[in-house]
Amino acid sequence: MYNIVLDTNILHQEGLHSNDMSILKNLVDAKLVCVHIPSIIAQEFITKRITSVKEENLKIIKALEAIEKEGRRINTVLYGERQNFIDQIGIINESIEERANLSFEKWVKDFKVNILHPQQESFSQVFNDYFSGEGVFRQVKARDDIPDAFINICLESLIESVGRLIVIIKDERLKKHLDKNTEIKTLTGLREFFNENGLEKTLANDRITKFILSEEFSHNLVAFLDAEPHYFDYFNEESDSVHGDTLIGVRAYNINIEIESYDSIENLQLSDVREISPNKFSAICSFTVDSSIGYVTDYGSYLDVTKMPDRNPDCWSVNGDGWCDIIEAARLKFLGDLTIEFSKEYDQIDKINIINELFEKGIIMSMNIFNSQIEEMIQ
Repeated sequence: MYNIVLDTNILHQEGLHSNDMSILKNLVDAKLVCVHIPSIIAQEFITKRITSVKEENLKIIKALEAIEKEGRRINTVLYGERQNFIDQIGIINESIEERANLSFEKWVKDFKVNILHPQQESFSQVFNDYFSGEGVFRQVKARDDIPDAFINICLESLIESVGRLIVIIKDERLKKHLDKNTEIKTLTGLREFFNENGLEKTLANDRITKFILSEEFSHNLVAFLDAEPHYFDYFNEESDSVHGDTLIGVRAYNINIEIESYDSIENLQLSDVREISPNKFSAICSFTVDSSIGYVTDYGSYLDVTKMPDRNPDCWSVNGDGWCDIIEAARLKFLGDLTIEFSKEYDQIDKINIINELFEKGIIMSMNIFNSQIEEMIQ
């Protein structure tokens, strides 16, 4: 049996209901994997989820409050509806903490998760390291490293009882420290873990995997999306840091990447097929698309971009401080988790006429994009 530990950033990336989490549960149910979570990671995950929801709800409330004056000018009914929305959001905020805790507790029960609590004697060791700058601590009295110190001590205690661990983690700082422990193997994602010896065959269905990875399947999927460009959900991501943002050539903020339709995708590739259930599969999907991106930069930087060859930025707004809203064409690359579900037995699927199966919903798909990057700025 594999004993694995999930770090906070992996929980945030996957959530509790992703395809990879469903695959992990299959392994847990088959008694091939036991999942362990330090209590400090569990609390950090729950707290951040609650905070994120409340922050997003606050944005909605502020937006609704901003239309109060205009709403009153139109009619009182519209204003009243606005207040109803605000009241409903308030009710959600009051219950979100309880809902988040119940959801996490259910996940812990369903996945048979072992929650790791630091022992009383651990506190002395952590604070001895805190004052000496040893262990996980990068320097003396580095407060930011206290959570990692408690996580580390929980893992050391777990090794004493179960032996070798696989820790799935993206935190480079803690990962670097854990890599020094010969009883710990660190991986950066659940997909990487699924490729471990003994698991890959368990999660594979060779016949269906070959079908999904075939050139015919990808070709028909592209043709289908050309006819049904809004089949997958609209995608939008806004961040001050996007992979490949240095290609913009100037310091950019609030970089906005979106896909409104999927009828012009290129270089579609499917890989890493995993079985979720007998009729439901997950595959990593990558593709490129020429689209527009939005970003904010100062007016001087905007002028610099206009002088670059093969660039055609559109400055559609400038505020009093000289900050510009820019839209510009770019070639973008996306990675997503593609869910493929057969609504009937696989043997009944027409492998020759795949596009018809897509139209007739013999094959049903959805996609969760988890990575986007700028490959090239274009005119």
